Amino acid sequence: MDKPHKEPVRRDLTMHQMRCFCAMVEAGSVSRAAARLGVSQSAMSRTLAQIEAVLGARLLERSHHGLQVAAAGGLLYDTSLKILDRHEAMRSEIDALRGRTRGHCRVAMPESVGRVLFLPLVQRMGTEHPDCTLRVMAAFSASMPELLLSGQLDVAIVTDTHTHSGLETEPLATEDFVLIGPRDDIRLNLNGEAIPAGRLTTLPLILTAWSGGIRVPIDAMTAKIGIDLDIRLEIDSNQAILDLVQAGEGYSILPFSAVQREVRAGSLAAARIVEPAISRALYLATPANRPVSPASREVLKLITALVSEFETSGGWRGRQTNS
Repeated sequence: MDKPHKEPVRRDLTMHQMRCFCAMVEAGSVSRAAARLGVSQSAMSRTLAQIEAVLGARLLERSHHGLQVAAAGGLLYDTSLKILDRHEAMRSEIDALRGRTRGHCRVAMPESVGRVLFLPLVQRMGTEHPDCTLRVMAAFSASMPELLLSGQLDVAIVTDTHTHSGLETEPLATEDFVLIGPRDDIRLNLNGEAIPAGRLTTLPLILTAWSGGIRVPIDAMTAKIGIDLDIRLEIDSNQAILDLVQAGEGYSILPFSAVQREVRAGSLAAARIVEPAISRALYLATPANRPVSPASREVLKLITALVSEFETSGGWRGRQTNS
């Protein structure tokens, strides 16, 4: 009687080995990766040798410039990141079933919106979900879709000019743009209710230079009603624009979120633009190519709640959009 054929036992990589390998690639050095994970350099070197033995391929090459990633190593790194991410998501989901939200969330939004939301978002997440870690960053709206789809971000607030077919989006708010000027402006009563768009042509303006982002709705308005603005200076820094306006060098047009601190403090004056109004739509965005983690779900809910609270209190001139 023939003995049953036994398949050779295949050795698979462990989560620990994948985590170590990713650390080596990211650090560019075995010693730095070992220090990052709190293990000895010899242990890290043994782990690399074990991984290469299991896969039967050379993964990393040492050179004078540090570790160089071979083709097989690049494939392992990309795949390991996805597996580790899914593993962390699975653990977070199990914790959520037990009534405990844990995990991490990387969230980005335009700099202007961050001036309103960063502080309360960080504070509330720390109070309501202490087991979650949050990383927040300001970014150009145009860069956020790629950051989301590549796994570098989990949640973003994007404008209507930078939505993407690979994203899941939900309307968040519509934000008005305002004309801003010095606090004691005598040329215009900027603390009044509104200013017609046609009057903007008589003012020396300081605007953002980039033709995307904040400039899109401004340029669309001027094209729509056929006016030319007197743009004296273009500069890609909201803070620099605020400083120049405050110094009396001109006026500017910005979303109210970018100037609300200065207007409340009385260092700048602002008036909403009408006939026509200038506004932008803001969306909550998550990548469609991977599931939303429990931590990210809490961030999404909290951002929506904060926008609603600001709308009620008048702390941000954004009109919440119902999905």
